[in-house]
Parts: sequence; structure tokens; C-alpha cells
Amino acid sequence: MANANAFRESLVDLHTLREKVIQQSKVSDQDWSHYAALVSQICKIEGCCVVKLDAQQNPFVKAASLDPSLISTFICSAEFAVFRARADEKGYATRPANPLATIPLGMALIPGIGHEPFYLLLIIPDDAHSRLQDILLRAQLLLDFGSVQGQLISNKASGSNVVAETPLTSPPNTSSVLHLLDLLNDVYQSEHFLTACYAIVNGIVSHSQHIDQVVLGWREGSYVRVKTISHYERFEKKTDTVRLFEAALEESADQYTDIVFNHDSHTDASDLITLAHKQLQVHLSSKSIITIPLKDDEGETLLVISLISYVEAPIKQECEAIHFICQTALPKLQALYISDSSIWVRTREFLTRSIGKLVGPDNLLIKSLSLAVSLLLIASLVFTTMHRVEGQGRFVTDNTRILSAPFDGIVTEVFFSSGDEVNEGDLILSLDTQELMLQLAELQAELQRVIAEANKARAEFASIDLEIANARVEQMRARIQRINFQLEQARLYAPFDGIVVEGERRELLSAPVQSGQPLMRVAELSDLYVSIKISHEDIHYIARGSEGFFVLVSEPDRRIPIHVTHLVPMADVSPSGAEFRVIARLQEESMTWWRPGMTGVAKLDVEPRSYLWVFTHKAINRIRLALWW
Repeated sequence: MANANAFRESLVDLHTLREKVIQQSKVSDQDWSHYAALVSQICKIEGCCVVKLDAQQNPFVKAASLDPSLISTFICSAEFAVFRARADEKGYATRPANPLATIPLGMALIPGIGHEPFYLLLIIPDDAHSRLQDILLRAQLLLDFGSVQGQLISNKASGSNVVAETPLTSPPNTSSVLHLLDLLNDVYQSEHFLTACYAIVNGIVSHSQHIDQVVLGWREGSYVRVKTISHYERFEKKTDTVRLFEAALEESADQYTDIVFNHDSHTDASDLITLAHKQLQVHLSSKSIITIPLKDDEGETLLVISLISYVEAPIKQECEAIHFICQTALPKLQALYISDSSIWVRTREFLTRSIGKLVGPDNLLIKSLSLAVSLLLIASLVFTTMHRVEGQGRFVTDNTRILSAPFDGIVTEVFFSSGDEVNEGDLILSLDTQELMLQLAELQAELQRVIAEANKARAEFASIDLEIANARVEQMRARIQRINFQLEQARLYAPFDGIVVEGERRELLSAPVQSGQPLMRVAELSDLYVSIKISHEDIHYIARGSEGFFVLVSEPDRRIPIHVTHLVPMADVSPSGAEFRVIARLQEESMTWWRPGMTGVAKLDVEPRSYLWVFTHKAINRIRLALWW
């Protein structure tokens, strides 16, 4: 209640300020400051600045309800120029709070109305973005401060007192709307449909001195039903009065026009059907009944409101203000109505709107796309294609030979690298033999020494020493034979014609190796086959004898026919899941440029299936697995 009183006091102060400006025929700096403070209070924001343009069209702060130094730098920046251009183009511009910007505050800029152009710069709190629409609406209703001055002073100077007649649906007079802004705020803060409707009907009655009763109707299907009646929290829907209310609401909705039915003139438009209004007026003994239909974004009459007066008919400006406020609140009411409805009503509303867009006279592109999708779906059910299982494959051969290090040493020469072709007997690499040669020289010297000892023992007829010397001679000869064998193994030769599939020259050259360490792998080019990795999702479709094609990455336009010969029953675990290895033989001669290790894509034919099944069976299986418990 305290907030409502403060709001009304601010409106009274604004009205007083306008009267003062009209009498003085000018707006002083103090009046502008007072105006900026009132805008801040009415819009419930942190601050407001009145920005004007000088003769060179440079902006400056005319008045502010906060410290002008906070925004002076921003007003003169290029960022504000872009901000002002966007506001001139759209009628308003907003900018959220940005800690990295020149001014880290949330702002809104609205061009004012008047002979001297001005702008309202609104400082929006961080917690007020949810009611940004309400803030902009309130501010736009206060923009005529300069225009009131100019227009009324001009009329006063010319002695004119003419008020232009406007239709009921024209933009309302600002002063007539200001006292209804609290009503709009209550609607947007409501969380339920009926609460918002009662806020409208009771708010209109409480704010108006000429309207005694308000009835709000909402379209449900093909009929308009009474939802709320002012001063009645609950009412019986099957009473004669409610039925007469609904008939009057339907009468206005069916004719898509406002109906003003007065006791004296009966109607202000002789070409309208007002039978239901006449019956309602007789039933209620009212002075005036004004029924206003409101349309949604699609042009359908959704909300109908009746204003009933028993003493004095409402003025046109007041009806215009009510029409404006209700039209502004209609999107919020529509959203609340859908959210409060049952799941079936929400689903029906969604389907109705979707089907209406599809079968309506508009949206030709959407309808064409829908028809194309429908035809494509039917075709996918009728026509079939070959179901193929896809997997990653590579050429493999079993005729390989590993060349390993015969002893610990260092590689001195490497003549071939991975991918090179070799012929049988070609020297592939050699190891350093310098240390072996030194060992051989030592052993030969030692052999000569033990032979000399054996000859000495033979000359002295020392049989025991002779036997010992002869044993040492044999030992030295065995060690020399081993060194010679290692020297022969220091040079590794190609065992057959083939290609080097493992082993890089740059990695082996001058590298220390240990005995038995694999150095190179040589493979024959004959008898190639394809090793395919099949996902565990598709392995049950594959059987021995299945046929398909293998396409190399290096030659994607060539299909190589293959057939499955073996299925390895043990799965290999990979990041993508379990995979089974399938062996497939080639059904054509190998090309000379094919090499073991070449990769590609293999596709194995299973059986004909519908297009829809082929493209959706994996997704359906995963959904079934996810829903299983």
C-alpha cells in the first residue's frame, strides 16, 4: 500500500509540474531536474538523465536524478552515438550491464517528444531486467513532457481550445493511462490466469469513477466464456445474468468491433447488431454498456471486456486508456492461460496453432516442406535398399619376416626405409663390427699362446700339461668361431622379394640396439587380404560367406569385391566400444601398387530393408536399451 501511495503522489507531482510549465510557457533547469526525479520514481529505477543536443548536435546532460559525472564520459563517447542511432531507429534501445564497458550499468535510451529533441537515459538495476517491458512502457508514457509544453503553449497563444476526436482504438491520452499503470504492473506480476483477470476487472472499477462493473470474457474454442466479474470472487456460470453477459460478449466478438450501448441513444452505430446488449441493459437497468473485443497476434478475438455503468457513462478517453492497457496485457494473459491449463489443453493449443500455420493461407514454404517430408516418409516405408554393415579395414599379409639384431651393438648403415621395395639378397642394414674385430684379434693372439704352451708340454713329455693346453686351444678356436659367426650376422639381407613395412632409416641409423631387438619387418606383396573391424552393434548381421566391397582411402572410386572367410570371436575394446575382427579375402587379383597396411572402408551386404529401418534402427535400439530396466 505504501508503494501505491508513493506512486500516486509521484503522478500528482508530475501533473502539478506540467501545469506549472504550461503557465510559465517554458521549462527551467529546475523543472527538468524535477522531471528526471519523477521519472525515476514512476519507473522504479536507479536514476534518469535528460540528454539534449546542442547546436552542433553534440549531446550533453540537461538534468539528472543521480551524479552526472557517472555518465558524462559515456555521453560524449562513440559508444553512445551508436546507442543513440539505434534508439532513433527503433524508438528505444537497451544495453545490459557489462563490467568491461565504459559505464558498467544497465541502460535504456528513449527519444523524447517536443520541439527541442531530448532523450531519456534510464539507469536500470541488475534485478530489474525481468520487468524491463514495464519500465519502458512507463517511460514512454512520460515522454510528452516537452510536447505538452509546446502544444498547449501554442494553443494558448492562438486562443484555440480544440480537442480532436479520436476513435476508441486510437492511442489513448497519456494522462488517462497513467493512473492505470499500477493495474498493468499487477497483471505482469501475477502467476495465475484468474488472478490477473481479477486484477484487471477490480482494478478498472477501483480506478474509474464512471465504471461500476466490469466483465471479462475469454474465448474457449468457438465461444466466449465469462471468466471474471468485478466484485464477485465466485459466481454461478449457469445463471441468466452470466448467460446474458456471454451473449453480449459474443455479439461484440462476432462483429469484430466495439459496441457502445447507451440508455438514451441505444447504440452509436445503427448498422451493428445490439440485441444481446439491449437484453442485458434491460436486465441490469444500467446506464451504459461498452464492450471491447481484443485480438491476439494472429488476428483472432481472444479477450472481450464489458464496461457497465449504472449512473454516468464513461468518457471516451477513459475507454481508450482501458483498451490500451488490456491490449498491452493480452500477451501476458494468453501465456498465463496456457500455463494454467491442463496438459491436454496445452497440447491441443500447440497442435491447433501448428496445424493452423500448416493449413492456413500463409506459410507456403512451411507447407511445401511439410508435404515433402510426408512424401519422403511414405517413400522410406515403401521402397527398400540393401542393408550394409560398415567397418574400417586394411590390407594385411601373413608372409612377413622380422629382421632383429643378432647381438648388442650400434647400427652403422641403413639402406632401406619403411615403404621401400627390396629384392632377395639386398643388404638392408649393417651393424658396427669394430669391437668384434678387436675381440677376434685378442682371441687369435691368445690361441697362438696356448698352442705354444701345448708344443712346450709335448716337448717335455708332460702329458697332463699337454691335455690342458689342447683343451685351451679348442676353447679359443670355439670363441673365434663364435666371433666369426657374429661378424657374418652383422650384415642383414632381404630374405625374399617384398617391401619394408616397418622400420625407419632416421630412427635406426647410429642407434644402439640389443640382441633380439626387432629392427625391420619385410612383407611379401602376394596373398593380401582385408582385416575389418566391425562394431558390436552390427556383428550379429555378419556371417561367413557374406560379400561386399572394400574401398581404399587412396582410391575411393574403385570398389574391390571381397567375401568373409573368418570371424574372430574375441572382441577388442576401443574408445568407441567393443569391435570384432573379420577376415575377408579379395575376389580379384592384387594390384602392383597395393601395400600391406593400406586402410579404407569396407561395406558388407546383409539383406534388403526399408529406407526408414536402415536409417533409424540404431537409434531405436539405443532408445529401447535406455528405456529397459
